Amino acid sequence: MKIKNILFLIIFFLPLLSLAQGKYVVNNKKGVDKINFKLLNNVIIIPVEVNGVQLSFLLDSGVSKPNCI
Repeated sequence: MKIKNILFLIIFFLPLLSLAQGKYVVNNKKGVDKINFKLLNNVIIIPVEVNGVQLSFLLDSGVSKPNCI
């Protein structure tokens, strides 16, 4: 019985010791950065260049419908 309790505690508390990703840091003196984007039909399109290829990323807020007051 004691072994089961100890095993449960190890399994329960072991994930608390693991580390996730570090914090996001903007490397400039102001601490902020401006991003150019296109607003098309209430959709935000962000132009990005990855490995020399120009791509368009769609920004999704995850909100099903806006909460307008």
